[in-house]
Amino acid sequence: MSKELKIENQLDTHLKQIKIGETATPIEISTEKIRMNKDLICVENIEVEGGFNLNSRQILFPDQIVLEASEAQGGLSLEATGFSILSALWTGTDGDSSNNDAVLTLFPSAGQDAKIVMYGNAALQWTIGNDNDDSDKLKFDVGTTTVGGATKMTLDDNGNLTLVGDLAVNGDDITTDGNMNLDSGGSLTLDAHDGNFIAKKAGTEFSSANSAYAGMILGYTHLTSTDNTEVYTLTTSFDVIDADGKVTFVAPPSGNVEIEFSVYRDSFSSNKIVYFSLSDNATYNLASAEIGDGSSSIELAFTLGFDNADETDDRYLTGKFVVCGLTAGTSYTYWLGAKISTTSGYLRWGSRTSTDPDRTYPPFIIKATALPANIHTQ
Repeated sequence: MSKELKIENQLDTHLKQIKIGETATPIEISTEKIRMNKDLICVENIEVEGGFNLNSRQILFPDQIVLEASEAQGGLSLEATGFSILSALWTGTDGDSSNNDAVLTLFPSAGQDAKIVMYGNAALQWTIGNDNDDSDKLKFDVGTTTVGGATKMTLDDNGNLTLVGDLAVNGDDITTDGNMNLDSGGSLTLDAHDGNFIAKKAGTEFSSANSAYAGMILGYTHLTSTDNTEVYTLTTSFDVIDADGKVTFVAPPSGNVEIEFSVYRDSFSSNKIVYFSLSDNATYNLASAEIGDGSSSIELAFTLGFDNADETDDRYLTGKFVVCGLTAGTSYTYWLGAKISTTSGYLRWGSRTSTDPDRTYPPFIIKATALPANIHTQ
């Protein structure tokens, strides 16, 4: 038996409940509105030609996905595992899905920041934002929602990138189209763990193979005097010239070093041969080292003589020793030793003397210079 739909009194602007017979339905109607007081299930589409206003703050989707408005913060939250803008699937008014950009716009009020705030393990982690108070620089801040509050990385509108902390590069190259300047406010360290340092021009190495450090002075000693001339009396046995006549250095990656010395010889008498050597101790001990190809070890001494004055000639002598096979990164010290074939003779350095005020002796110098890994020997 059918029953009629009815409302109490006449239909007007006030909502009135629809009844079927005497049974009330969850539908209220007026000349201006329809209200559903219970759930509404639609099998097909709902078309809305005007505005769509929700008095509830939540829209519930299948799979427990929730879109919720927060009145206190003016925010809109989405409870889901992801949010996608699928522009490649949108045909739009022209029916073409191949010409669409995917755009996410952040449009803050004037003078305010546009930012994205990220959490991890329920704790604030990072904020990425445009700092309106600092020339609209893009900043990465840690542990704060304030852009510029704890900045670790900044990108300005000229493309300049500023980092707080270290830069780790897992690739092999850092390239630039223009000049590259390394400007450190402190130390500048080059640390190649394999010991290879290479200098190139347009991709071609011009440094000695893997040894761009070759020629670097590793240690330098300069001995002189501001009052009296220093003098060493040569004997017929090798001895260290002076306890300070040494050079200390750390061996380069090649393990190869050149030790060079310069000292003034006072011949005193003719036909006396002077010999030089290196000691590895302040108390004379003749040092030895590998030759360049690493095949054998030799004593670091000019045993056949270094200088023979045919008269009483005085001269400033310079000699070199090649020391190979050292352990890279290890500190070494060598002292200069000397002797003469027959007494007497002298080595001098320093300033003028009271007995000879017009004469100045040059300094006693000993230095260590890095050599490349590959040395031609015979």
